[in-house]
Amino acid sequence: FFFYSGMATNFWDSTHCKKWLINPQIVAHKTQENSMLSAPELFAVKFYHCHVMQLIGKKLNMSQKVVGTASTFYRRLYYKKTYYEYNPSLYLVGCMYLSCKLEETALHQGQAEVMIHAMKSIDSKFPFKLEDLMKAEYKLLEELEFDLIVFSPYEPLSEYVIDARLDDHIQSVWAMVGDTFKLTDICLLYPPHIITLSCIFLCSMNEGINVLAWFAGLNIDMREIADVASKINFAYNLFKKTSKSDVQTALYKLQTALNSAGSQQQPISLTE
Repeated sequence: FFFYSGMATNFWDSTHCKKWLINPQIVAHKTQENSMLSAPELFAVKFYHCHVMQLIGKKLNMSQKVVGTASTFYRRLYYKKTYYEYNPSLYLVGCMYLSCKLEETALHQGQAEVMIHAMKSIDSKFPFKLEDLMKAEYKLLEELEFDLIVFSPYEPLSEYVIDARLDDHIQSVWAMVGDTFKLTDICLLYPPHIITLSCIFLCSMNEGINVLAWFAGLNIDMREIADVASKINFAYNLFKKTSKSDVQTALYKLQTALNSAGSQQQPISLTE
């Protein structure tokens, strides 16, 4: 079995594998239980929060791996907790801040201020200050149970694509992996190499390229690959049906629910 060498000896013994791969039915039930939103509304809100993290990453010239790790932290947090308990506009910045520290992409000593400034350039009404972010970082660490090693689907991507002789399609696979973070919870459900292989499989099918012979040489369950690919396709179809107005409505409903519960949380302004 051709296996990405960086994962072969580490992933299976990691907290990522042992604690943070969760039964799909449990994730679906728990995340919905922890929300005051319908399933389509929750999809829209999570997409938007992850989209904002991508915007912060672009503004600060951070890698997609940093954004992917931050998105994983975000989805782990809101698998366990609710928006009532943890302000999403603050904690998405906290996820980005923690991720860029872990991935060794520190900007400089004023990194936290730079992160807040980037968020304010996206949402001028962002009300939080440095001390808020510092407190959020510590609370986030607690909720993540200090399990900060995240194996990424990006890590084996180039090695797999080259071995499958799909070099010309690496950008498509890379983009789809990024979309899985924005549109799905599959980072909570499957090992990262399975997510990578599923994106390769789906991109190849979309391009009319037959990679079944290559996959036949891998010691993996193709039913699992098909299951992940099906989830990605479902998310793409749901995204196509989700308009900007739908996202605005979902964000407004979230804020209304928080306000009615006495929360002082501020909404995130919808940006392009």
